[in-house]
Amino acid sequence: MAGQAGSIVIADVTTGRILAAHNTALAAGRRAKPGSAIKSFVLLALLRSGRVRAEEVLACPRQLTIRGQHLDCSHPTGLAPLDADHALAYSCNHYFTQMATRLTPSQIPEVLRKYGLASGSDITDSSGARIVAEVVGSVQRTATMDEQRLQAIGEFGVEVTPLALLGAYRRLALEHDANPDDVSLAIVFQGMKAAVDFGMARSAKTDGWEIAGKTGTAASGSAQRTRGWFVGIAESEGVTQSPAVVILVYLEQGRGADAATIASRVLRAWRDKLQQPNIKSRLAR
Repeated sequence: MAGQAGSIVIADVTTGRILAAHNTALAAGRRAKPGSAIKSFVLLALLRSGRVRAEEVLACPRQLTIRGQHLDCSHPTGLAPLDADHALAYSCNHYFTQMATRLTPSQIPEVLRKYGLASGSDITDSSGARIVAEVVGSVQRTATMDEQRLQAIGEFGVEVTPLALLGAYRRLALEHDANPDDVSLAIVFQGMKAAVDFGMARSAKTDGWEIAGKTGTAASGSAQRTRGWFVGIAESEGVTQSPAVVILVYLEQGRGADAATIASRVLRAWRDKLQQPNIKSRLAR
């Protein structure tokens, strides 16, 4: 972390146990807006509701203001109109705030609660024990369409802990593994993989790992400061004994791209450790 305030947690997807961590207390105790890090769940709600078709496209004007808050898209200019998975890959605020108007006020809160963002996570420490003093997140039902649009990009009515967001993505990964024919889940994962391959989470891309992930940059209450998030599911391409993991990086001050860069450094270092014979044999046992 090089002196930056924040947290890193890596957990085994199958067991939910933490494999490595920095500042677990902060991960369990800090509630903050998640920003675009929840767009994977919002897209899932949109697709499953039938209100949005995966192939439907929307052109992005880049500029966006809601209730006086400037939320202009930061993805590259000159993109073709975006379909569902590319909108997630490029984290297009315009797409999500427009498509969210097709949902009822309860649908976004429902999907966020379903994946545990308003409750304690199912992540445990290395011994399998629950994390002590884990704070519960907050998900509100919106009262206006502007609030609903802001909630769709994680800027209103939702606060989560890093540990809960990690747990939510773990649940998403388990569901995807159990339901390989679920088209909506497949599109969400396609978008998250594209985010790392060439989209807004590309600074997380790491040789030796296949990663599906999402960044988030969220307002912190200070005009000069934002909080940075990256969360992803990663599988080692070179060490067959290595478990699939979910990794989260949270920065008290920074942007999603900064958090994704740190995630890449961690995965690169861990890749080198996994390639050592003694580590591989221990994982095999």
